[in-house]
Amino acid sequence: MRSPFILRGFGAVAVSVGYLLAITSFGCNTPPPSVPSSATTAPTAPPKTPEQVKQKKRKALAEAKAAKNKQIQAAFAESNGLIKIGKFEEAVDALRKVKSVDPSRVMPRIAIVKKSSGETLMNTAKEIRRKNPELALEMLGRSSSFGIGEAERMIPRVKRELAQKEERERLAAARAKRAKEREEMKYYSGDGSVQIAVGNITLKSSTELHTARGKSTFAHVFISAKNVGDDIVHVNPNDFTLSDQDGNTVSAASDTYGIANYFDAVDLRPNQQTSGWIIFYLSKDSRYTLNHQGFGSNTQKDVVL
Repeated sequence: MRSPFILRGFGAVAVSVGYLLAITSFGCNTPPPSVPSSATTAPTAPPKTPEQVKQKKRKALAEAKAAKNKQIQAAFAESNGLIKIGKFEEAVDALRKVKSVDPSRVMPRIAIVKKSSGETLMNTAKEIRRKNPELALEMLGRSSSFGIGEAERMIPRVKRELAQKEERERLAAARAKRAKEREEMKYYSGDGSVQIAVGNITLKSSTELHTARGKSTFAHVFISAKNVGDDIVHVNPNDFTLSDQDGNTVSAASDTYGIANYFDAVDLRPNQQTSGWIIFYLSKDSRYTLNHQGFGSNTQKDVVL
């Protein structure tokens, strides 16, 4: 029988061996907890001094100021370029886009550009107002929009001049048209065997026998007739009528036969022509229509004073 001491010693040894095995087993299967290394830890920045904080703020302000200045300078350059090509409104708009960046710099610049642009437009309008009042009026309107009071006062005068110019042009065009029509009256025209031409027309207030009343007149028309057919045709003053622009139509007046060189009735051979005056009594007008209706002919001719 073993002694209690030996058993107790054996137990102690067994416990010690078990403990060692447990430690060994733990070391083999589970890595030991990591220990923070001084080599991988970021160093803590020292706190900034008040002076360093101020320097950072000053740098940020300087950068912002430089950016604003660059933006404003770019707008000034764009505005100057637009002024050179006469785009004054666009030049002002380019400045207005950066007005909020630095009003103390931009607003005076806008005022200068508006004043100089307005004066340039007004002076140019003065130079061209006689030759080109339409363009001058447009420039004065632009100048007025820039606050140029003199341009605003000039606008009514130039409008009157423009209206007068347009009226002169209208009258000149009407005279030119009338001259062309009067020239065309002299050439023979018409359908059928008889063609007619008008050499002249005059309006008179009286004849040797009668006096015109109210707005009526005696229209003396010098008429030529030509046979362009192959047969003999008869022409007679009674074949002609004259109409005003209101459609009032009259035949030859009896006064016709009391004047010299009146249009007399005659037979025309082929290519033969005749002419003479016929008097018509009707309302005064600026143009008439001469109608001829005879054998084989139905012709109308514009007659212009």
